[in-house]
Amino acid sequence: MEAIVLEEVEIDAIKNPVLRDRARIGGKAMLTKFFVAKLNQSEVAFLSVDFFRPPQHFSIYEIFVLMDHRGLGLGTTLLRKAEEMALDAGNTKVSLKPKRLDTETNSGKLLSWYRRHGYHPMSGSEYLEKIIQ
Repeated sequence: MEAIVLEEVEIDAIKNPVLRDRARIGGKAMLTKFFVAKLNQSEVAFLSVDFFRPPQHFSIYEIFVLMDHRGLGLGTTLLRKAEEMALDAGNTKVSLKPKRLDTETNSGKLLSWYRRHGYHPMSGSEYLEKIIQ
């Protein structure tokens, strides 16, 4: 597989209509940054994150991979890139709320996927977190 290129974008600059609509539905907080993942120059996935100052958690708001590109490890690549962003910003924790973004995604499998990547439930919350170093 070719290398993934991750570009920070404004929502209206996203060319793929599915990804653009996904971004428009997502959060738009002041600290939210939007990224498009490209594979062979084609937009294939979307990532949005909230850059809170440490010691607050870096928050992954959304990871969304187009249906015909799922199962290729793109979600894992985006998760790792988000964790790298968090570390670069000085954060030691990443938090997220696992949510299915379409009817094709099973909630149980999604939760299991995040747990396999080191995310654990936050006490008294529906959010997951991971200590990163």
